[in-house]
Amino acid sequence: MQISLSTSKKGAPTLLKGRILAHLGKALIVEDDAGNTARCKKRSQLEQPAVGDYVEWIRTEHDAGRVEKILERDSLLSRPSKNGKTRPVAANLDQIVVILAVKPNIDPLLLDQYLIVCEFQKIAPLIALNKVDLLDDESRKSIDELVLI
Repeated sequence: MQISLSTSKKGAPTLLKGRILAHLGKALIVEDDAGNTARCKKRSQLEQPAVGDYVEWIRTEHDAGRVEKILERDSLLSRPSKNGKTRPVAANLDQIVVILAVKPNIDPLLLDQYLIVCEFQKIAPLIALNKVDLLDDESRKSIDELVLI
């Protein structure tokens, strides 16, 4: 089966725009503007991509390609890696859902850390409380008062 790849008038591959949906080892799943996905590799000198990154990529086969450029990010969540550097986890987020169990007790410092990250990155937080059905009436009242803050 022969696959025809789109090229520009000069014969160079056409740059497509897309968004990274998943990062699976060295493979990146990129969705194009039409909603089609392709399994891509990244250029070796390219910075580490994150799920949610908008990218420019070229199609190398029908359902495969290579990410050429990571476009500017609106936000980035990262975490420390084993070598002491930071590793990007997710980019261009609109909202973060923080899910906390009410039993055992909510850790207010952990919640503060999540809210600080959201504020710093300008990402809207949504706090979801889990296991509220396990609360007695007094504990439920305390949680209700906390939610009003």
